[in-house]
Amino acid sequence: VLPRRYPVRDPDLVSSRQYHPGGIELASSIGNSTEFMALRQYRPGDPMRHVHWRSYAKTRQLVVKEFEDEYFVRHALVLDTCLTRTNDDLFEAAVSIAASFIHPMQTHESILDLLFVGNQIYTFSTGRGLSHSEKILEILAGVRSCPDRPVESLIPALEENINRFSGSVCVFLDWLDGHREICRTFQQAGLPVRVIIVTTDPEETDRQMSSDPVPGLDFRIVEITDIERGLSS
Repeated sequence: VLPRRYPVRDPDLVSSRQYHPGGIELASSIGNSTEFMALRQYRPGDPMRHVHWRSYAKTRQLVVKEFEDEYFVRHALVLDTCLTRTNDDLFEAAVSIAASFIHPMQTHESILDLLFVGNQIYTFSTGRGLSHSEKILEILAGVRSCPDRPVESLIPALEENINRFSGSVCVFLDWLDGHREICRTFQQAGLPVRVIIVTTDPEETDRQMSSDPVPGLDFRIVEITDIERGLSS
């Protein structure tokens, strides 16, 4: 059973194309770009998987395959799985909201990365031939809450790939220091970020955000009893 989805507007992240060495397939960390260009002499630091072994067998000299570099739009969809209170409805609402952004954020020219914390850090990509969006929805249907690992566990993975992203939508279950740090990570890289905070108590969440705000943050507070109105505001 796939997650319920709600009508949402395009988050309009004012995205710009980012440089991705090696093209689409290398961007997904699987194999090489399909746009093979030429062979050249091996240089220290070149990945061994790029070595052209047939040429080596003939010449006994290491040569590597070069691939076309590309620029394209890539968005991050961050799902908070750290449920600090026992409320399955709250978590299911967050999953549904994340699922609702899959199609609006993905076009035939862009890539969407879903990131969340489980027993490890998970990243799944869709768009531009990497995977169908239905596969990402199936993954979301199987996501479980992970109260033992805080949401800021994602920060190293975000920092490692921050130059590849064009923007982000974050679906949070709370507004704590870790959530603020994730938002600041995107903002410090100059990337637009939309934050959705799912809550049972919108007034308390609003007080939390007011007590320690992140300047310039585009956010929505969504109560689980009125999700559609919260997303359309």
